Amino acid sequence: MNASYAEILGRKIIDKEKNVKLGFVQNILVDKNTGKILGLTTEQNKSINALDIINWSPNIIVKSKKQISDKKNNGSFLNNMRVETVSNKYLGKVNDFSFDCNFLIINGILCFKTFLFIQYNQRIIPYSAIISIEEKKIIVKDDFEFVKNALKSRLKLKENISIEMA
Repeated sequence: MNASYAEILGRKIIDKEKNVKLGFVQNILVDKNTGKILGLTTEQNKSINALDIINWSPNIIVKSKKQISDKKNNGSFLNNMRVETVSNKYLGKVNDFSFDCNFLIINGILCFKTFLFIQYNQRIIPYSAIISIEEKKIIVKDDFEFVKNALKSRLKLKENISIEMA
């Protein structure tokens, strides 16, 4: 099952044993090195390990209240992070991202630029194009590399043929 940040945000967190509400999802923690979902944070600044979540939909169901801790995981919050290419071209800020609930891995990010509350240049960037997730920004492959690799795979070009973009 796939889910997105926007879908998960604000969902109820429910204790399976006692069937009581424990809080609401405030944010999703992501491992900067692997792109794995580490857990969730609640509005009370508590965290839940993603491995302790039994069900992601329609509510977040955890095994028991014992799985909620005061400790913060060493993850990052991707929402509103800058997205730049390797050549420092600004692509926008992360607005949403999707992930696989079973394997707890990011599938891709949605970013766009804004000007006076107007959103433009919306892009969906697959996880395979992400080079690194840093403290305040995400570095992705250059646009040229996207086009070049797409052309190579579509046209099945040999390595000795070069592609020039005007």
